[in-house]
Amino acid sequence: MISIFIGIIFIVVGLLYIYKISLLIKICESIKKFLFNERIIILHGKKIGLFLILTGIVSIGVEIRKAVNRDLTYVAYKNYYSRNFTTAEKLCFEILNKQPKNSEVLMLLGKVYFAAGKYRQARIFFHKVLSIDESKRKEVERYLSMIDIRFGGLKE
Repeated sequence: MISIFIGIIFIVVGLLYIYKISLLIKICESIKKFLFNERIIILHGKKIGLFLILTGIVSIGVEIRKAVNRDLTYVAYKNYYSRNFTTAEKLCFEILNKQPKNSEVLMLLGKVYFAAGKYRQARIFFHKVLSIDESKRKEVERYLSMIDIRFGGLKE
């Protein structure tokens, strides 16, 4: 949330640098001269303004993207724990279309397939998790060993 606020501030200040330099100069005078250097504003105003606008847009975009993906991931987990495996699977694929290397969602998809009894697909996604995120090795190996022991291995 704070990133959105900072992003908006960057955009407003950037627009001031580009369109209202005289207003920015007056603001500078009222906030004491050591915060902004008028010479730099006049010489590099448009460059600084564009930088601030782009920084603001990027920070807002990143925050919105994170919020949307967190919401989808949460809903996917909620469906998994409610045993709505088909819906959880669809949500996982929706997230993976945007972020193909999201190891958390790949892991969840492996769990969904495992819980639904689709062990071959589960094995595939667990191996994808290992190729992306070594920190999940212990959990993945636990699931792979359960597949091997309970269901005859389903060797690739």
